[in-house]
Amino acid sequence: MQTKNVSEILERLKIAYNIKNDSRLADFLGVTRSTISTWKSRNSIDYDLVFAKCKNLNINWLLTGQGSMFLEPSPAGAVNDHTQEYQAKEQEIARLKKEIANLKEELKKIDKEDAADTLRLQALKNRIKELETENISLSNQIKLLKEIIIELKKA
Repeated sequence: MQTKNVSEILERLKIAYNIKNDSRLADFLGVTRSTISTWKSRNSIDYDLVFAKCKNLNINWLLTGQGSMFLEPSPAGAVNDHTQEYQAKEQEIARLKKEIANLKEELKKIDKEDAADTLRLQALKNRIKELETENISLSNQIKLLKEIIIELKKA
């Protein structure tokens, strides 16, 4: 029996489902990107998983590249279904990335505001200390003036 080249099988999967890279293929199969790499390096693949995910593919074509790609006469619908599903997921990923970026920017603004608030708070605390010191000084001056007034009234 001829040894199957797993890299070729994975490439045929990408062709059949219009998948652009190994990361997207891993998503499609429900495995990690490292699993795809391991399959390639070991020239071994989880055929049960692949066949379960690709029921409409001609197994002979998948393994050898010969024969028709799909079992059903109109593969365009299957490809379109998967393409639309991936495009929707890619759009959702793009939306989430944008939202994450916006949230990060908002967090930066809040951090800057917090830093500015901390500086303002420290400035206010310093001003309060200055005013308290001034208040004590004025209170002492008033006390001294009262004593002077009392002494002047006695004299």
